[in-house]
Amino acid sequence: MHTSGQFKRYTAARVLAIATIVLQRNKQFINGCPFFRVYALDSKSCGASISQNSKRMVAFRSLTPCNRMRSRRRHGISGTIPVPPRQDITVKARAQRLGKADHNTGLAGHDIIVVGASAGGSLALVQLAKQLPQDLHASVFVVYHMPPDARGSLVQALQSATTIRTKIAEDLEEIKHGVVYVAPPDRHLLVKRGHIRVIRGPRKNRWRPAIDPLFVSAAVAYGSRVIGVVLTGMLNDGTAGLLAVKKCGGIAMIQDPLDAAHPEMPQSAWAKVDIDHRLPLSEMGAVIVRLVSEAAGVSPRVPREFKEEARFVEESPDNGTL
Repeated sequence: MHTSGQFKRYTAARVLAIATIVLQRNKQFINGCPFFRVYALDSKSCGASISQNSKRMVAFRSLTPCNRMRSRRRHGISGTIPVPPRQDITVKARAQRLGKADHNTGLAGHDIIVVGASAGGSLALVQLAKQLPQDLHASVFVVYHMPPDARGSLVQALQSATTIRTKIAEDLEEIKHGVVYVAPPDRHLLVKRGHIRVIRGPRKNRWRPAIDPLFVSAAVAYGSRVIGVVLTGMLNDGTAGLLAVKKCGGIAMIQDPLDAAHPEMPQSAWAKVDIDHRLPLSEMGAVIVRLVSEAAGVSPRVPREFKEEARFVEESPDNGTL
């Protein structure tokens, strides 16, 4: 059996031999790496039985602070070894370096705006879009209840009346600021991280496109960065989606039912959701622009039921891309 001293010397020799092979193969890389400080050590002093007069390289940084000091004294290395301070990369600096604020840092503004409208909604949407600047630092997603055979009438109306870019959403399209994405007829519009899904899916609240799937998907993907807006319409589409927006940390906004051509949709949301802003249509644009410039805060944990609902719509068997 090995004694304690023999075992230590044997182990040191093996570690040194392995380190020598690795460092000889990667000497140029490791010497240039700021995370390692490589020093030449005499293998004899470590109890190694290889090449008594040869110099060996070991990764000095891997030693604990106490062992570093002992190793310096043992090998005649005097003075302190300068180690550059660890770079303190804050969350904000990292977000600026990436060119965009991270989803979970709370630094981004409310840059995901989802809007739902039904009866009387075309005029309301045009009036709202007129209030949005062309260089809006947010993306706007619109669902308007329309028959399956409708073709581009809302997009044309928005394009002719506003300066902000408006288009029909396309499946897997990248999300960009300063663009209004309108759900095409007979397709659901869903918001994913960084891109859009345009799918057939099952009808929700008797409609396709429906407001709730858009709102829920945006809330799951972007949390506190979402502003949900329910405009004029009949029945209650948008209520469940606006509740998801609130539960995920976003902002809930409705058109004042007294100002709406058909007040049922905003009234339903008002009765069941903790609404942040109840406004006449003429005042909504200024409030949205202000909210876009404000930090959204850190998103809370997304409730499981909203994740499952968003997944169900996207992965439904009755599904096909546009």
